[in-house]
Amino acid sequence: MQKIIELLDENDFFLWEYYGRGFLGKFQTYIFRSRIKVLMKLLKCLNLIPKTILDVGCGPMFISYSLTRTFSSEYIGIDLIHSNRLKKYRDAMRNIGVKNIEVIRASAEYLPFKDESFDILLSLDVIEHLRQPRTAIIEISRVNKNIFGISLPLENLFQRLARIGFKLMKIMGDPMPKKSNQINITKIPNYHYVGDIKTYDDMIIELKEQFIPFIVNYTPIGLFKSINVNAVHLFKKKKLT
Repeated sequence: MQKIIELLDENDFFLWEYYGRGFLGKFQTYIFRSRIKVLMKLLKCLNLIPKTILDVGCGPMFISYSLTRTFSSEYIGIDLIHSNRLKKYRDAMRNIGVKNIEVIRASAEYLPFKDESFDILLSLDVIEHLRQPRTAIIEISRVNKNIFGISLPLENLFQRLARIGFKLMKIMGDPMPKKSNQINITKIPNYHYVGDIKTYDDMIIELKEQFIPFIVNYTPIGLFKSINVNAVHLFKKKKLT
């Protein structure tokens, strides 16, 4: 952690998400990182040997550290964050030992890759923020050979209560940056699913048009959908007949 802080800005928004400070910050971090732990556990259980992994909406690419060490894969991240910032995240990860990593500034709706270019695609809490989620799902299916791992907010009562922590941090002065790295977070969104797919259940229906669902875990507590914040799904790509 200290090395990453030195390489980046200590007020970086993503550092706050992954390494929150104070009680509320650490609680939010626990919720945020739980989905990554679950995803890694599910992928390990599959005994995969993927050569290529694409992370759609990669942000700081912190997950690349676990992925490349577990699978010895080539990791590529795409995001719409400014190119200079993406390269800084990439260089930081390379500095701490992630060698097979690259980043491209691109949109999930228009992936600049050939058909079936990647063994695994990931998208963690991204698709629900897109204006054209259906287009992104079709694109993800197009460039995918095998497995798609996705995390989606459940937007139930439990999830909404957990989001109160954001507002409490602002009121109590917890170290949440007001504006960092061109990411304006002064206004806390009231909901996800901002595009033409408005609910978690509808998003799953749309995903089933392109993929076959076979594993789902809820985070951070597990067990039931009603007492969790996120759902982590693994899908298999449908094969053309």
